Amino acid sequence: MFRLFAFTLAALVVTSFTVASAAKPKGDSPHGVVVSAGAGKITVKMKMEEKSYDLTTDAMVTIKGAAGKIEDVKAGDHVKLTMTGDKVSAVAVEEPKPKK
Repeated sequence: MFRLFAFTLAALVVTSFTVASAAKPKGDSPHGVVVSAGAGKITVKMKMEEKSYDLTTDAMVTIKGAAGKIEDVKAGDHVKLTMTGDKVSAVAVEEPKPKK
């Protein structure tokens, strides 16, 4: 009886870790500082590297909560990107977080 209980408990623990890690895939929302944006592309500096992304044709852009266009996004803006596959489907310009 104890073996059955221990096995069931172990299975529940493994299942809950698997579900928790699958709930939000890593790399789903990159964020950083804009280097350049426009013409269906955005280049963002994240930590020590720059990365360029293509935008989906219907990518949504918000600038501090208001609707905008990719041409309105400026170098130096802090952004959070939402990915669909390997393309950006949403760009959100945000206030930079204060440094402590």
